[in-house]
Amino acid sequence: MLRKRGTGFGGGLPTTFNQPSSKVSDGSGKSIKMESPLAKAIRSADGFIKGTYIWFFISLFFIWGGWSWIRRNSASTVLDCN
Repeated sequence: MLRKRGTGFGGGLPTTFNQPSSKVSDGSGKSIKMESPLAKAIRSADGFIKGTYIWFFISLFFIWGGWSWIRRNSASTVLDCN
C-alpha cells in the first residue's frame, strides 16, 4: 500500500538549519551529487564484468577496422572480353 510521508520536522525538504554545522548549504549546488545510472552501474560492477565489456568493445572495434581495411584494400580483377 502507498503511504503518505510524514510532514513533521524530518519529512520535508532539507534546509540549512536541518543539516550538520560542518556542511552549510551556500546555494551553489555543490552538495547535490548527480550521476548517471550507467556511471553508477560501471562503478559498482566487479572486475570480471568490466573486463568483459572492455573485451567486447575492443572486439567490435577490431571487427569494424578489419572490415573497413578489407573493403579499402582488396584487389579486384575485371575481365573485358572483346
